[in-house]
Amino acid sequence: MKSWRVLVVSESVLFADALTHLLQEAGIQVVTQVGNCEEAQAILSALNINTVVVDYDERRQDDAEIIIRFTENDRSCHVVLLTMVNNKMIVYRRESVENVTPADLIEAIRFPTFQPKDQH
Repeated sequence: MKSWRVLVVSESVLFADALTHLLQEAGIQVVTQVGNCEEAQAILSALNINTVVVDYDERRQDDAEIIIRFTENDRSCHVVLLTMVNNKMIVYRRESVENVTPADLIEAIRFPTFQPKDQH
């Protein structure tokens, strides 16, 4: 069985803690939490992270730029972007999921070929 080693990136400690709790209850190991993408990049390879979950504001940040930051040196890095602005999740491969549920997030981390149930 694949071991998920997740890094949570969020400026909001409350959001990061809630997300960490949700993932841990689903049996997913959250290695650590950081407050921004720069911190995440600095520790990514040292901690053997295979999945990065980023809480981002699509009004201020470019999703493509964030994905490139984490995948340019390691194509195997799985990236999931969450935005609470429109309750949307972008899974690397630029698949956009509207009206995200906690189950959608868990599936996106566990199965990198995730296809939302309503978008097959």
